Amino acid sequence: MNKKHTPNESIENYLDYYCGLQEAPKLAILLKGKWGSGKTWFIKKYHERLNKAEKSVLYKSLSDIRKELSNWIWKKKAATKINRCLYISLYGLNSISDIDESIYQQLHPFWSSEQVKVVGIVIKSLLKASLKIDLTHDNKDKLSMNIQVPDIPKNLEYSNFKDVNKRVLIFDDLERCNINIVELLGEHSVFFAPHFHPCQWIPSDPNPMAIASITDWQKHYPSDNLAAPLQIDVTALHWYCDDNLQNKGIQAIVNINMIHISPWQACLGLMEGAKNLLSVGGILYLYGPFKQDGKHTSMSNAEFDTSLRYQNPEWGVRDLEDVITVAAAQNLVLQQIKPMPANNLSVIFKRLD
Repeated sequence: MNKKHTPNESIENYLDYYCGLQEAPKLAILLKGKWGSGKTWFIKKYHERLNKAEKSVLYKSLSDIRKELSNWIWKKKAATKINRCLYISLYGLNSISDIDESIYQQLHPFWSSEQVKVVGIVIKSLLKASLKIDLTHDNKDKLSMNIQVPDIPKNLEYSNFKDVNKRVLIFDDLERCNINIVELLGEHSVFFAPHFHPCQWIPSDPNPMAIASITDWQKHYPSDNLAAPLQIDVTALHWYCDDNLQNKGIQAIVNINMIHISPWQACLGLMEGAKNLLSVGGILYLYGPFKQDGKHTSMSNAEFDTSLRYQNPEWGVRDLEDVITVAAAQNLVLQQIKPMPANNLSVIFKRLD
């Protein structure tokens, strides 16, 4: 007897595979469809099924504030179920902090309930410090750059938050979100500039939307050593001859997550430009995933590579040895390879005479 297939079976199978990965993948899944086709209905049903498959229990303990609160709070709720899968509707949200709030409410359903709303407001800042969703893979406990909370007391323990990064985040209603795209992109330069003061930073990107984003970030986080962004395409012939780059005495070029999300010509153009722009002894710094000895360094990198090549056959995780060879041809000599979080590498070259 032939098995009856459902219309969305292939999508569900891939989602099962994606959610079952042992390592956090370096990609998200975008579910597309016409308005009214049932995307929200489908993902909510999948969300329910995923949460039924795995339940975790949150156990709380208090010491200093127990005298004031625990007599009536913990009698009402000694344990709270926390779902593995968090569903966030972006409909009507106006800022990243709104997303923070939505996730907080799901991670702390008890404190967000009407019964303890007043108490929840009082100690909310303490509880928010337990968020450990590492979206930037730098092993720091934060959800976004906008979260600023005090250190959580050592006597307030949430055992289930140790593995919060294993949760699946579902964002729905993307097209009805009011958050400006410029709030989501272009934060590298505003972070690095003040940390490397007084070095002058010149951010760049080939995408006009990204340029607008970088400009907006600079308005919110100004730094006197941060120049206006340049629209640069390293695949363009002699891109490094831009008047804004000439005679600047450039000592370093920082290239983050570009080589694998661009055609190979971008790597070639970057190396040629580094040779022509860097002062002797100058540094070219690369960050991102690489193959080593022709092999991926992790399963998540292999999956990421497949996803990239599916989007564009000219993209993909590069062989580090090929990158080193191209750099050497431009008088850029490898100085250091340093393993980084999330199976990425820092690769550092120096410009010779």
